Amino acid sequence: MARKGQIFLRVDSATKIEIIEKYRSGAGSARTLSEEYSIPFYTVRTWIKAFNKGIDIAVDRRGKASKGRPKAKSLTADDYREQVEILKKYQAFLGARTGRK
Repeated sequence: MARKGQIFLRVDSATKIEIIEKYRSGAGSARTLSEEYSIPFYTVRTWIKAFNKGIDIAVDRRGKASKGRPKAKSLTADDYREQVEILKKYQAFLGARTGRK
């Protein structure tokens, strides 16, 4: 988990591709390449796995909505009014079921 004030390392796509090419050619393991470029081992390993799955590692996907979860849409005042009306009707329905008015 990120700590408050933590600064994240940004690696350009050319360096990522260079690391992947060195790994695939056998010029170094993920561990040695991570030490050589001063990048965490798990980051290099993640790039290798993504490359092997066919994911383009040169594209920065931070901030994008995932496939399974759509991005939340911004609601207008009319949307809020509609939701309030639905909740009022539901409360009336529940009150009628329990015998209250």
